[in-house]
Amino acid sequence: MDRKRLLSDRLQRIWAIVERIDQEPGLSRSQLAAEFSLSERQLQADLVVIREQLGFPLHRQRGYRFATGAGNHPQLDLRDAVVIAEVARGACANPDLSTVALRETLARLIPAFHAPTQPLVRALLVEPGPDDAFVSALRTIASAIVEKEPLAIPLATASRPPGSGEILVAPRALVPIGGDWVVLGYAVELQRVVTVGLHDIDVELLGRMAGDPAEHQDPEP
Repeated sequence: MDRKRLLSDRLQRIWAIVERIDQEPGLSRSQLAAEFSLSERQLQADLVVIREQLGFPLHRQRGYRFATGAGNHPQLDLRDAVVIAEVARGACANPDLSTVALRETLARLIPAFHAPTQPLVRALLVEPGPDDAFVSALRTIASAIVEKEPLAIPLATASRPPGSGEILVAPRALVPIGGDWVVLGYAVELQRVVTVGLHDIDVELLGRMAGDPAEHQDPEP
């Protein structure tokens, strides 16, 4: 198995750990290690990635859990972030509104979002991307995750397998790691879970796939 596939498999496992902690806060290190067939040292290494590289607010307090500033109120989710991002994009066209002030206001909303969405929400609402195409790509992928729609992802020239210019993916998550954003999703033609780095995508051509999302449902694990 090559290094890229090993990294892909590990990221899929790490995201599964994120989802497990989110579903049942308070699981101990030994419980998580046993559930994912890892040693406690291996599990701890994954937890460090979750906290330090993915940027999730992971805390150890009577087991592992994600911190939130939302109290007992319903938390905002990725759908809310997509809507707010569209509103903010329109607001930025107002010459009387300070973009810096808008970003500062949006930053105060971050703790109100569901913990596993916070890094992506921060990128959508607060942190300026390297260019408009990058930000547009994040919005497109986030919208597809929310709507459970497949994406025809155009691959950058250097990343294309022979005879292929795109890959049809039903995205499940968009994860920041190693200085890149990685799409974790189900490749329809390949019939398996894949990870695709944003650096491997032609963001200028990225667009949402039209059609019935039900035809491309991610199978149950």
